[in-house]
Amino acid sequence: DEACVLIRNHPEKNYKNLDVAGIDSYDLDETTTSKSLGAMVVLRRDHQMKDKEDMTPVCLVYNRPKRKEMFYDMCLKVAVYYNLLGNVLVDVDKPLVIEYFKAHGGKRYLAPRPRSFESDSSEQMHEFGVKLTTFSKPKMIGILQTYVLDHGHKIWFKQVINDLINYDVKQKTSDWDSADALGIALMRHIDMKRPATDDNAKSAEDPYELPRYVEVDGKLVMIKQNKNLSDIKDPFIRMIHEGRFG
Repeated sequence: DEACVLIRNHPEKNYKNLDVAGIDSYDLDETTTSKSLGAMVVLRRDHQMKDKEDMTPVCLVYNRPKRKEMFYDMCLKVAVYYNLLGNVLVDVDKPLVIEYFKAHGGKRYLAPRPRSFESDSSEQMHEFGVKLTTFSKPKMIGILQTYVLDHGHKIWFKQVINDLINYDVKQKTSDWDSADALGIALMRHIDMKRPATDDNAKSAEDPYELPRYVEVDGKLVMIKQNKNLSDIKDPFIRMIHEGRFG
């Protein structure tokens, strides 16, 4: 079977840190001991856009193609498509997908180790990915449960819903890959501690820009460099913005 990619919402090109992803991968092409398919979930975080969904899975990769590299390649393409720079968190116990990203120019998409999910006595040294330990996995399950209570109605992929319904929190390893991938994405969302930012909003008004003043009828009038000319009613002030006067 070819890799299955489902999309709910496409990228918002001008935003940074809007989407994060979790990958629950595998290192073997075939196995007789597991029904694991492997999954990648792209989660759209909180944002300020009007009338658009937030805290919802927007993309799901969920299938086991003939070769594991096909799954890795699909995950990398999704990371590029959604501009997930530094925001793809991977279960480090299946490291081959991390090596694939590195070998194919995708290192910059990998998320760093989430330190906020480690115990004080942790001796972990890896750079990328998360290790689901007896300390971190219960924390992941906790935030996953909270997410379902608060945002479960925003999950549109039936595969994720089915995995969440069948999830056994007492089982150390599971075949409910999309649920684990969603949990890993939530770990990145929480550990990042940075909001989504709109590049257009940042460029529209420079906080370091010094105001300019002109004299009109004996009064000083402040003008802004980035003001939209169509909003300026006074023709004299408009000419100043156009550079026709110093």
